[in-house]
Amino acid sequence: MSSASTEDRKYCMKLKKKLRDIEKIEMKLACGEAVDSLQLKKAGGKATIVHELEAYKMFEVPHGVAAAGTKQSDFMPHHVEVPQDSASAAVRGAVVDTEGTIPYPAARAPEVPRSTRWRQTPKTWAEEQQADELDECCKRRNEKSQWGEHGAANKPATKGEGKGKRQRPAAGVVLLLGHGTLPDKVVITCQLRKGQPSWELPKGGLEDADRANVEAAAAREFWEETGVANELAVFSPLQGYGQSRIHWFLARIHEESELIWEPIRDKDTIEAKCMPLDQAMDILRGDHKQLLSEIVRDVRRGKLQWP
Repeated sequence: MSSASTEDRKYCMKLKKKLRDIEKIEMKLACGEAVDSLQLKKAGGKATIVHELEAYKMFEVPHGVAAAGTKQSDFMPHHVEVPQDSASAAVRGAVVDTEGTIPYPAARAPEVPRSTRWRQTPKTWAEEQQADELDECCKRRNEKSQWGEHGAANKPATKGEGKGKRQRPAAGVVLLLGHGTLPDKVVITCQLRKGQPSWELPKGGLEDADRANVEAAAAREFWEETGVANELAVFSPLQGYGQSRIHWFLARIHEESELIWEPIRDKDTIEAKCMPLDQAMDILRGDHKQLLSEIVRDVRRGKLQWP
């Protein structure tokens, strides 16, 4: 839209922003989150916005006209007819309850492979991130409905799976040090994996008896692998972070001098350290580095409660 007037470009940007807001509402619906009636009404206008954006593309000012003083609005229809039955499928299928919230319909959301999405239309980095989050959210919801509260972690091993391919549920603690919403240090461990050292966030496997109190099991595994004997009274569950089979919890200690170190009990742990976040990011294994990065980001933005 290089030939469009400034006014038209601003209006088009407003339409795109409204469309992004509606897509966020649809993502909430797809993840089974409650949405109020005002947001549902807003999502119902998606078809109108899409048609208006398409009209901007169809009635773009011909080359050379803008220089003569003609506005793009002169070439655009003043009203776009929108079919009444073209509302979003997710909104059309929702049911309003007595409290005014809209649960997502019981039918499973279709999972679109990443390779298919790339072939459809070019997307920005933010749109790809949003699509990946929606895919992961739908995947976890489907696993939970099929295998119970702990999702794929409860899935039984299929015939022919070798020993070691089946991964049992686990729980761990991310202990950040700092004040306010500015963590600056973290406690990590060095584990012996296949004869090689691996720096990781402390976690351990769960037994059947641990499922009754996963939080207590996470605290025990943290103590065994790090030797930190502080009583971490308040945990914040990290739902939606990391692998679905691992139950992560977030904890806080203000100063490194408060840490009480005891001998490490876990036979596979080489050592445990409290170190600055930037140094920890340099040596953590890939998936744990990504997990820590997301947690620290959301804590600093105030999106994640840090006890």
